[in-house]
Amino acid sequence: MANCLLITGATGHQGGAVVKALSQSPDAASTFTIFALSRNINSASAVALVEKFPAVKLVEGSLDDPHAIFARLATPIWGVFSVQNSMIKGSNNEVEERQGKKLVDAAIRHNVKHFVYTSVDRHGARSDRDPTEVPHFANKYRIEKYLQEKAEAANNSMTWTILRPTSFMENFSSPLGPTFTSKVFATVWRYAIPDGVPLLLISVTDIGWFGAQAFLKSQAREYRNTAISLAADKLTFNEASKICEEKTGFGMPATASLVAWVVLKVMSDIRLMFDWCARVRMDADISECRRLHPRMMTFGEWIEKESGFMNK
Repeated sequence: MANCLLITGATGHQGGAVVKALSQSPDAASTFTIFALSRNINSASAVALVEKFPAVKLVEGSLDDPHAIFARLATPIWGVFSVQNSMIKGSNNEVEERQGKKLVDAAIRHNVKHFVYTSVDRHGARSDRDPTEVPHFANKYRIEKYLQEKAEAANNSMTWTILRPTSFMENFSSPLGPTFTSKVFATVWRYAIPDGVPLLLISVTDIGWFGAQAFLKSQAREYRNTAISLAADKLTFNEASKICEEKTGFGMPATASLVAWVVLKVMSDIRLMFDWCARVRMDADISECRRLHPRMMTFGEWIEKESGFMNK
């Protein structure tokens, strides 16, 4: 009998990438039944997901009440992939933290065996002890600690993997090409991080691969009760723009610096994040990540395969 997985955020970037990686893995297809959580199973994105991956089963529910999700499933869930939206409205993003902790509690109560939480890198090994001053980074730090403490209190009946991605390559484009939002993000990078200071990058597709492996190899030393910082490339803005020009004939799509100034002025969370990236920086062992996943995409490969830049 296949083990059942509950994938949250299944119609979003990271959850969707995990669903894709699992669905395309022959090993996973014979091992797992995938339940994809959606707030509305009749939404266009949810319908598109099951049209693309017919073996996936949709379940409707809210992370505000994860116990109701497990009750609705009415079948034992072996593994959970947990991702929360940092942009949920609420003072200091407290909704993200509350939902993340509630899902941990529900998973332990319902005898989940392996829990994969996608967090954020906070400078490699320093991530274990430093929440940082960036609000949504700190939320994720507290969810990490809660997961570890609750799992230990449950006598480690539920093992865990924490994925700590660095910056998403997808921040800079969409499958259909650059958007206004992606141009703004690129402009903020150019404006807020000094020339010569690199940014670590990884594609959401590769995050999904690591998420799938965390279930497939849950008891391997690389994944059992382990946190992994994820990166595939390390580039300054000028280096990234040069790669973009080599691949497409034009540099990194961006917009006016005034827009970046306004964003940093108005959005304190974004300002604090880029200030932290300029001073402290993310850190991940790219060679170790590539040992685990040799086909992990560089920024140039992502531009060619997934960025949508070629559609510009």
